[in-house]
Amino acid sequence: MGHRKLHLHWRFLVFLILALKILSAVDFDPYRILGVSRTASQADIKKAYKKLAREWHPDKNKNPGAEDKFIQVSKAYEILSNEEKRTNYDRYGDIGENQGYSQQQHHHFRHFHDSFYFDESFFHFPFNSERRDSTDEKYLLQFSHYINEVVPDSFRKPYLIKITSDWCFSCIHIEPVWKEVVQELEGLGVGIGVVHAGYERRLAHHLGAHSTPSILGVINGKISFFHNAVIRENLRHFVEGLLPGNLVDKITDKNYIRFLSNWQQENKPHVLLFDQMPPVPLIYKVSILERRNSAGRIVYNTLASVWSGSEENKFVLLDFLDQLRKDPSVLSSETILSDLNDELAP
Repeated sequence: MGHRKLHLHWRFLVFLILALKILSAVDFDPYRILGVSRTASQADIKKAYKKLAREWHPDKNKNPGAEDKFIQVSKAYEILSNEEKRTNYDRYGDIGENQGYSQQQHHHFRHFHDSFYFDESFFHFPFNSERRDSTDEKYLLQFSHYINEVVPDSFRKPYLIKITSDWCFSCIHIEPVWKEVVQELEGLGVGIGVVHAGYERRLAHHLGAHSTPSILGVINGKISFFHNAVIRENLRHFVEGLLPGNLVDKITDKNYIRFLSNWQQENKPHVLLFDQMPPVPLIYKVSILERRNSAGRIVYNTLASVWSGSEENKFVLLDFLDQLRKDPSVLSSETILSDLNDELAP
């Protein structure tokens, strides 16, 4: 009798959660939240998001409802700034990560199922909490920490975040690769975070993670999910793909004069990188992103590339780089270029 009663309570709980989930999906309208039309361009969406994010950020707005409003604004921007998610919302009214369901009813049910973690933490039974990896403990994120520290800091450097939970065999399976990647990327300046879905359900939901393990990146406050085999090379390429494509300009015999003279007008240091390999190393890109506001322009030239200018012009550039190394004050009295060179050294 008691078992049957418990079963009925369980069915009622599932029904209640499903009803609340559907109502929540109906009420959530990212266009209304950002105050833009359904035909709004990405530029309009970004402009509206920046304005509302400044207005409702909990650090600046002490209104009791500011935090919830800020979360809604962030979630709305996450959907509308991603064309795939935006199309999915326009077609199905769905805001989840799952794709490929043509029937709306099926889509909503699958979204409901994937939005909750049916493990021991659902009932707050810490069966496996003592077995959580000690490496993850160092990087555990809480909701307030993510909102107040990680999001603002993501405008300076990319973050790689793993969503995990107890009794997750796939989480255990990827652990060796995750440790190796964390050790490498953290040394390059990439931010690392771990969210335990059972204890930080609110943050996991805010991030849009509906299953464990999930891996995502955050750059400029925008969330991108990793959808590939969890191997070192794929994760490294994923992080590199998060970085803006215009971080580094390539210098040629046609633009070097402008590069040499513009720093005086902008009163900001211009950094010139020389390397034997054509691709810009990831460590350079991360360091450049972190200093983008203080460095006016950063250009890159590979010594192995074909220089179409004269040898005289090439030596002008080499001489200029030598001057920077000897006397960083020629750029800015507030910037110590030698420190930057040390950090950029492979």
